[in-house]
Amino acid sequence: FALFSLFIFKLRPKNFKFALQKMFSLIAEFWRYVTSKTEVNILIVGLDDAGKTTLLEKMKKIYTKKEGIPRSKIPPTLGLNVG
Repeated sequence: FALFSLFIFKLRPKNFKFALQKMFSLIAEFWRYVTSKTEVNILIVGLDDAGKTTLLEKMKKIYTKKEGIPRSKIPPTLGLNVG
């Protein structure tokens, strides 16, 4: 690749620089897309003992692939709950 790039650079230095910039930007944008995480904000509203915290723990378990709090050990929520 280095030999080929040097050959192209000798033929057309301006075009090679442009092509290299385009190639780098394409690779950088692809890497940014692959490693990005989508962030979502959700508001859960309901009555007391309606299962809001249970739903939140279940969603955390599904989307983060981490073990949540077991259903039998979820305490009553005082204030607010952020997941």
